[in-house]
Amino acid sequence: MFDTGVGIRNPLFFIGVVENGLDPRHENRVQVRAFGIHGTIDQIPTEDLPWAIVVAGNYHMNTLPQENHWVFGLFLD
Repeated sequence: MFDTGVGIRNPLFFIGVVENGLDPRHENRVQVRAFGIHGTIDQIPTEDLPWAIVVAGNYHMNTLPQENHWVFGLFLD
């Protein structure tokens, strides 16, 4: 319908589990293993997972999901 314009085209949504919340850059990011995308820990070690920016559904900006919490997200790249 839209041939031109800006925005996110064909975003890839996922459900995953937080494996690391110790962001070395202190930018409130977490490493998430997206189910069906990142495989097992034997295939992709935790340290090789991408860092995810957290957008919380509450009013506490500094609240991050903890390790082993399931999360919902989308890839923007």
